[in-house]
Amino acid sequence: MFQHLMKKPKVHDAVTNLIGFISDKGLKIGAKLPPIRDLSKLLDVSTYTVYCALNELKKSGIVDNAGKKVIFLKSIPPKIRQNPAGNTGKSRISLYFRDSFDIRKINSILLRHKINEMFMKAHKNIQIEEIQLNESLLSLEASVIKNLLLGKTEPTGWEITQASLPFYHQQKLIAPIRLKSTLDYCRKLRPECVEKASIDNELFMFPISRSFSFMIYNKDIFAKRGLDEKVFDNWKSFENGLEKLRTPANEAPFIINNGLETVFMLMHWIIQQGNYSPLETPPKIDWLGREAEIAMKYFHRLAFEKNLLCMRELSMEDKIIGLLTNELPFTYVDGYVAGALLSSKNTEKFGIAFVPAPENRKKISLGNLRGSVVNIHAPSNETDPYLDYVREREEWIYLKDGSAQYRKFNKFPAPYSIFKNPSDDKFMSGIMPMPSGWLKKLAELEENIVWEPAGSGWEKILLGEIIDAIFKKDGMSDFQTMKNFFDRTYEIKYSDSIMQLFQGDKVYA
Repeated sequence: MFQHLMKKPKVHDAVTNLIGFISDKGLKIGAKLPPIRDLSKLLDVSTYTVYCALNELKKSGIVDNAGKKVIFLKSIPPKIRQNPAGNTGKSRISLYFRDSFDIRKINSILLRHKINEMFMKAHKNIQIEEIQLNESLLSLEASVIKNLLLGKTEPTGWEITQASLPFYHQQKLIAPIRLKSTLDYCRKLRPECVEKASIDNELFMFPISRSFSFMIYNKDIFAKRGLDEKVFDNWKSFENGLEKLRTPANEAPFIINNGLETVFMLMHWIIQQGNYSPLETPPKIDWLGREAEIAMKYFHRLAFEKNLLCMRELSMEDKIIGLLTNELPFTYVDGYVAGALLSSKNTEKFGIAFVPAPENRKKISLGNLRGSVVNIHAPSNETDPYLDYVREREEWIYLKDGSAQYRKFNKFPAPYSIFKNPSDDKFMSGIMPMPSGWLKKLAELEENIVWEPAGSGWEKILLGEIIDAIFKKDGMSDFQTMKNFFDRTYEIKYSDSIMQLFQGDKVYA
């Protein structure tokens, strides 16, 4: 009963809570219900939502009218799990996380617990339930997708990038965000952030951080090899610089992280090869097109002919440690690593530069937006508190004393402010030291920012691995059905060409 209302979560919740109210009060057949305005206050919803809920109960023969305003109980409703406003039961927020208990991540775990405790202390009727998964990003994504496809209410919400937003929306797995407190908060944000988080002028992702990519290099190491920022001028100067940065043990100086970073960097190179201008409509990445062929051949030569590039699993912490201990001469990063470096006492030893582009081509910086979405299957008495949780967390981080706490715990959000006011466009609300030259360079990078291109499909490259994770971890049997579903969803077939690139195989004849 009432399953048809799942696409109208507020009405569905109001129906559920009305039935709970009738049950809790022990109302008998013929008993009068409170006026609509009183029910509106009791359930903490609009009078229109109450009207719609009562209309559904009337259709089901549970209530009826006696005159225009008098509503009475016509039959005893079935028992349904409910959580009406004013009930002593707690609303639940289920959160997935993938932290391992690596000693380097203990601080971030402590910080997360601190934020959760602060929220639950301020909202005693809300319980946060954390569910730890395998630390792999793929298993986290696989678990979320599987639960959504099966119509489960877990997790209540989670974070995604803007590139993933169309997929979740097309498959009707996330709900539009209409909570007033969230929409009011978003009016303080940069318009482009809200625009990228919206579909058809309706908000589907709560923006929480923005960042863009660039190179960070160690000035001391570069100076000892007679190099400077000009190494990153173009592909040719970059290759020549790598030759000089080769270690005495002939180890490759250019280390790319596995997985998403590899695909994101390749996308960067492909767009630049196509001489893309930020003023034009973002192109659709053709992973098997001419631009991709040139970029991949370049990477292939660096990796397998010259031993100047290698792949290694590097966490954010690994990159920071490598830069600070002079083990990495440079690395491809976004704002998270930059924000962490800014907290150290050695920030002056690092420089930032554009990712190299082909000669005579315009340099760009790929932009990225992260935000929170809500599970369309979860009831509003769980999703609304989740959105409040995200909003209060972000306000604490950026507008209150959260920046100092983040510095204390050695964990940082993306440093580029999402707020409209230029006075807030500083690293960590302006309390972190800024090395000379960084501010000017960051402004230059931002002027050339390109939001993730339409149809870029970087998340599609890992499609096969995500599907494998779903079936290996959860024992689902009909592999081909799920594979066909994803192929239809993404409208492209999983391409092996990028994986072959780093396995030594010839990508192109």
